[in-house]
Amino acid sequence: MPASRSSDPTGFTPRELRALRALGSPVGIQRALDAMPYHLAGTAWSPRRVLRERTAHRLEGAVFAAAALRVPGFPPLLRDLEAVQDTDHVIAVFRVRGHRGAIAKSNFSGLRYREPVHRTLREVVMSCFDGYINLRGERTLRAYSPRRTWPASTGAGRAGPSRRTISGGSRSTCSRSGTRPC
Repeated sequence: MPASRSSDPTGFTPRELRALRALGSPVGIQRALDAMPYHLAGTAWSPRRVLRERTAHRLEGAVFAAAALRVPGFPPLLRDLEAVQDTDHVIAVFRVRGHRGAIAKSNFSGLRYREPVHRTLREVVMSCFDGYINLRGERTLRAYSPRRTWPASTGAGRAGPSRRTISGGSRSTCSRSGTRPC
């Protein structure tokens, strides 16, 4: 028999909501992610599955963090940090008293939690720049996605997500257009 769903708009069961509420804050959510082993599987687990399995990779960790942030009332905001010759990184962004912070799952500790001290999203992204290094020692962060509330609308006729580049130039790929400087 499936677990009963609550009338809560997050879609979590009462038991799952208790577990997420117990995390208490963005710091608590990051601690939970840090306690989870990082896995390399090519999966795209839901936040519910991450909660059940207690393991995640970058994308799953960020989506889990965004969903967990929604429970205490933060908007579920995700940003993709794009790299060249490296893998992308995904962060869940939150605001406290007008300042932005971020939660992330990474196999490198320097790309995880960001205290809410940044005035802009660009400041949050740039705080990741020095730690965003590939195995050849090259800094690889190049762009980030714009503000999108998760889950983003995917209605027909909508343009794909745009991104902002570090260099200030425009880049466009199959589903991305309309860039602004990072």
